[in-house]
Amino acid sequence: MLAFWKIVSKEHDPSALFRQNYLSALRKYMSPGDPPWQATGQSDRVAFYFATPDLTDEDLQALEADLAATLLRSERLFLIDTTATKILARPAQSAPRLNTYLDRLTETAVAMAPELRTLKGTRGAVLARLGRHEEALNALSEADESDDFNRCLN
Repeated sequence: MLAFWKIVSKEHDPSALFRQNYLSALRKYMSPGDPPWQATGQSDRVAFYFATPDLTDEDLQALEADLAATLLRSERLFLIDTTATKILARPAQSAPRLNTYLDRLTETAVAMAPELRTLKGTRGAVLARLGRHEEALNALSEADESDDFNRCLN
């Protein structure tokens, strides 16, 4: 019976679903010149954090460490956008120290990929949170889709 469970457990990969969802989300940030994506231990951790609705301060520190170690442009952009979105979902007063971090992260992301509207939208949300409303409106207007269907999704 033990041999049976060893065989079954070898075929079952508990991280496969996290990995598949991570790759699906990562595709939005990939460019044609990017090398093929390969799963690593780091990407498994990030995939888990991506699926976690509420991140603790320890989780955010781990994501920051992963961001510093990430070399692929698409993964860096995805990490920045995901981290910023997770921080923005928290109440503003719960993490005032993260505001400057958010500002720096989203500014870097938009500089890396000015063509990605989702990053401009995240940048606009961060600027609005910081009280820089004119800049936020400009960033959000650049993130706006011109067709009505996409506009209603934003």
